Amino acid sequence: MNNVNRWRRLKWPFLAVLTLGSLAFALDYRIDPEGGPDTLRARIGRAATAWTDVPGGVVGLTETKDAPNRVGYGDGTRFGPDTFSLTVQKGPDPAADVLLNPTEPNDRALTHELGLLAGLSPTPGTKGVMNPAIPPESNAELSPADEEALRALAAFVREDINQDGVVDFYDLAAFGSAFGETGVSLPADIDKNGVVNRADLELLEAAYTFGAPSETAPEDALAEASLGGDASGGTGSGGVASRGTVSGGTVSGGAASGGAGG
Repeated sequence: MNNVNRWRRLKWPFLAVLTLGSLAFALDYRIDPEGGPDTLRARIGRAATAWTDVPGGVVGLTETKDAPNRVGYGDGTRFGPDTFSLTVQKGPDPAADVLLNPTEPNDRALTHELGLLAGLSPTPGTKGVMNPAIPPESNAELSPADEEALRALAAFVREDINQDGVVDFYDLAAFGSAFGETGVSLPADIDKNGVVNRADLELLEAAYTFGAPSETAPEDALAEASLGGDASGGTGSGGVASRGTVSGGTVSGGAASGGAGG
């Protein structure tokens, strides 16, 4: 199973992002510099530093020779004129290939992709690199919303899908809505292997705290129950690519792609 995240640019390109560790999150990656400009290592260094410099020391990004996650250039024939990058997650192992357009590498797309590998989800409607709708002249700097999303990864266990501080009915409801989804960095994909399935359910069950649902749901809980939909692009946001589904694909063009702006 290959899950593909496609980044495109026309007027409002969409991006998708990373998963790391503590430090709260640690991610090893290897660089494949062949097939494109020789600036790749420097570009990756800048993108990685943007995340590792977030106050709180929640992320560790390390380049190692045999890391399962690879960052490099893709085959130019796989990229359309408006595609910045592709992220291909190779199930059932939680490993991914981040492939950059060799003719038009983009620092913002790369920063977003590293965020996706770290475990972050796209955040439509916010400012920063994790917003999947990217203005054409935007930079690669993290916003306060990006930094807060990264710190939240350390503050909440993965089973707390809606990040309200308890693993309960609302997480189960969100999980049920997302069951069967495939893609990169889905919140309900607890084991981060690219698919929301029974293995994730077992992890959720082990952490579940039984209790009657409150009369007032946590803020945004109903929206979070739509995991795998518009926020992550789902399987209908860009079609099929490289034998896998597009998960957070980068359909560009404003309103036609789910919103005109960010």
